Formats: sequence, C-alpha cells, structure tokens
Amino acid sequence: DTRPCNPLHTFCCGGHGEEVRLESRFCWDGCYRGRSLGSEQCGLMGGCCCCVPCVPVGCPQCLCPCAARKTIYVEDAETAVQIVTQARDDARKRLQVMER
Repeated sequence: DTRPCNPLHTFCCGGHGEEVRLESRFCWDGCYRGRSLGSEQCGLMGGCCCCVPCVPVGCPQCLCPCAARKTIYVEDAETAVQIVTQARDDARKRLQVMER
C-alpha cells in the first residue's frame, strides 16, 4: 500500500498525513458490521448490499460501501485515536451503554 520512495516523496511533495482507520469488526475480525444506505449510495446493481448485516473484510469498498469503515488522515494519529476513543467512551456514558 505504501508508494515507492514514500519518505522522500512525502518530504519533497507533502503527504496526506497519518492514516487512522475507523472500523466496526466482529466474527473474530473477519467481518465488518453493515449499515443501511439508500440505494443511490449502494454498489453495483443498484441496491445489492444495502441491508447486509455482515460484510467480509476482503470485500472492496467500491462493491459494498455499506461496511461500517472509514479512513481519515490526520496530523497526529496517536492524538486522534485518543480523541475518538474518549468520544466513544463519553457517548457510552451519556447513553448508559455498558461494554460487553
């Protein structure tokens, strides 16, 4: 996934920043949790995966955009992960949801 000569290229031309992946996996990390999307946002054949509760990890994003996953680029990945984790924990407290 890393482009050739990545450190040199990033130094000379800049980069996207550090990558942070947000994903909801289950089944021993073999599946992404699915989410409902409108058919206009779904993959091929207009609505092929809009209600799939389990999306295999190997399924490409272009075929099944309903997988609960997102990649963001930030300046400092460690700080971003801490902020996202704290926001999740705060939401759990606010909604009174316990961890399993």
